[in-house]
Amino acid sequence: MMKELRYLLFIILLIGGCFGCEKGLTQLRYKQSLELMQCTPVLEGQPDPCRDLAGGGDAHCQPDQTRGYICCGSPNLLFELLTGHSPTNSLVWQALHLDLNKFAQLHNHQNGYNPGNPIQDDPIPEEIQTNPPQKLIKLKETTSKASKKIVVNREKPIQSIPAMSSTKSNRIRIGPLKPKNYVTENGPILSLLSTGHFIPSLGFKATYSAPSTVVHLQDGECSIIVNTGLSMQRNELKSALQSKNLFGQIFNYTVITSTQPQYIGNINLFNSDALILGTLITRGTKITSSPLKVSNIVKLCSPNTLLIQTPGPTEDSITVIARNVPGMGTVAIGGSLFIQDDNLNRVDQAFTSDVVQLFESRRKVICETDWLVPGHSVPIPVSNKLKVDVEC
Repeated sequence: MMKELRYLLFIILLIGGCFGCEKGLTQLRYKQSLELMQCTPVLEGQPDPCRDLAGGGDAHCQPDQTRGYICCGSPNLLFELLTGHSPTNSLVWQALHLDLNKFAQLHNHQNGYNPGNPIQDDPIPEEIQTNPPQKLIKLKETTSKASKKIVVNREKPIQSIPAMSSTKSNRIRIGPLKPKNYVTENGPILSLLSTGHFIPSLGFKATYSAPSTVVHLQDGECSIIVNTGLSMQRNELKSALQSKNLFGQIFNYTVITSTQPQYIGNINLFNSDALILGTLITRGTKITSSPLKVSNIVKLCSPNTLLIQTPGPTEDSITVIARNVPGMGTVAIGGSLFIQDDNLNRVDQAFTSDVVQLFESRRKVICETDWLVPGHSVPIPVSNKLKVDVEC
């Protein structure tokens, strides 16, 4: 594993050091997908967007001949982003650094560069030396009175969608208690009707290729669709429904996690008894407020399928929680709460209305779930390190 990681990093640094970035810097990439961090240039004096994408590290938005603009930073920063560890005293980093020294000497020789002391490394200029990234999530110590973490009160019934409540629970636990048993016969079945992706094409005007992930939950006899994708996904979704003998079926719920274009393109493909958009519910010709207006959590089909408020992507964004999913445990389907990976500090400005709320909602979901379904990728397991990072 360590050897594979070493050579993966070497290849990335070798390629990244040759193209796009100034000398001494390398292209930065996301941990989960290894895709390049792309950015939108800002006016002089404004904060560089790459610093947020790199978790507060010393990153810079620089032009690239083929990709518009990309984030560049030191090899140390790339190593930390990909591994989650500081290069200091890392055996992987030491071995990688030796490989890079050999490559640098060969590259300099081929280009006629003759340093004063060919045995020693060319030192990195001070202006690009960095400290480890600072976490953007600023967590305050909470008391039982001010705590925003939600936990189910087992003595009181969870509100269901048709019901309204006049009281708001302070703490609702939505995840299973340890020890966790992921083998269950009665939990909801989760399947993906379409798997999305998220590819920015950035210049001075940002555009995105962003078909979204569409999820089907079967909770007993109750059926839920979470998000509906872009209109260009219609044929793919229709084929998926036909293969599962679901085409033409009337679902119990269609849930739109955020009122953003990539989630609402095929609402008319999924005929449902209830369409839930944020904190509003449509039934036939009637539009009413969801119980989420007055409660932290509401029940959909059963106590295994729930809705919670997760503002941040939009003011009224919501997340579907599926508990006791076979082989997975507790799963959060949150749309733009996590765009395509589990990077806590990633902020996609076009799909974020409030950064502080976004981080608070991410923490709440991470602390209570075992898997995440981002808006534009396959499901991702929630690691113990991720829970430690947000101080669950």
